[in-house]
Parts: sequence; structure tokens; C-alpha cells
Amino acid sequence: MPGFAAGPYSGVLRSVLLAYKHRGAYGFHRLLGERMIEPLRAALAAEHHRQSSLASQGSLGPLGPLGPLDGTAGRAAPGAPVFVPLPSRRRRERERGYRHVDVILRAGLRAGRLPGGRVRALAPRRGRVGQVGLRPSERERNARLIRVRRASVRAIAGRGVILVDDIATTGATLRAAIAVLEAEGISVVGAVALCAAERRDAPQKTEWKLTGERG
Repeated sequence: MPGFAAGPYSGVLRSVLLAYKHRGAYGFHRLLGERMIEPLRAALAAEHHRQSSLASQGSLGPLGPLGPLDGTAGRAAPGAPVFVPLPSRRRRERERGYRHVDVILRAGLRAGRLPGGRVRALAPRRGRVGQVGLRPSERERNARLIRVRRASVRAIAGRGVILVDDIATTGATLRAAIAVLEAEGISVVGAVALCAAERRDAPQKTEWKLTGERG
């Protein structure tokens, strides 16, 4: 599965994200949304290429043709994948006052005038804690405390899903999200992150392609 990130979790990008995420700098969402445009576009292009390959083989697959990559922002063009942001814990959302990944995703889709709907299809389960400071095995168990929102299944059924997160670290949350979505018969066709971090004790299984400048 292709994964695309705007840059590594370092430098100015890291500083701006931390200020937005933890210090109430909500106004940075536009800047971060602009940085998200290229990985969002790259994920759409990869799926477009996959569908074109299927078409050339005489099989369009379950989604059908995607059509042009530029479209009305925030609306699902015929055949376009649906973007699904990975959720935060409810307590953290209440403390911030906004769903930080969803806000960046919306800003990126609008600024880039990209096709594809935005659906909050995932929710955390009770008992989930923050991933920071957990050992790899603990991160895997904690990440599994996620579920598909029943009300959203109809909105994404029959479409490919591109998962979106702010930071990709070990990939535990991404793998957990794929598992619960595929259990509902929903196909995950790609992933987008604002930043890709590296941990020597837990190398990622997804190869993240950086689409922007480093730092």
C-alpha cells in the first residue's frame, strides 16, 4: 500500500505541528493544510495509476474510473477515494477544541482543490491512551482500541479509503485502522501523513515517500 508524507518529523514542520497540536496555535492549520496538498495529490495519483492499470487489463476493479485529479474540494467525485482521518482520544479533542487531523485534511483538500470526500469513519475505543512513551508491543495493543463508526459504513462502502494522520511513527495505528476497515469489507488503497518519523526500535512496514522539502 503506498504511503506519502509531506516531510520528516523534524525542523520547522515539526515545530509548527507541535504548536498547532499542543499549544493552541489553531491558525497554523492553513499552513499545515498547504503542506498536506502534495502527499494528498500523490496518493490520489497513485490510485489513479492503479485504476488505469486495471482498466488496461480489462478490469476496473470495485471503484471504477477516478476521473480528473482536480475537482470540487471536499466532494467525492465519481470513483474518487474517500479520505478518512485517524482519530484522537476524545479527551484530547475536547482539550484542543478541534479534531486536529480532520482540520488539516479539510484545509489541504480545499487549498489544493482536490477531489475526494472526507469521512470521519473511525473512533477510539474506551481505554485508549496516548502512544508517546509506549514500547512497540504496547503501541500495537493500544492502537487496536479503534472501531468503525457504524453510521459511516454506508458512506464509504464500495469506495477505496485513503487514511490520513499527522505523524506516522511505527505504523501501529495505521495497521489497526486497516484491520477494522477491512473487517467491514472496506478497501484501504493508500495512506497520507503530514510527517514521517523514524524509530530504530520499531521500523515501519509502510515505505513513506516524502513529497516535499525536508524540514
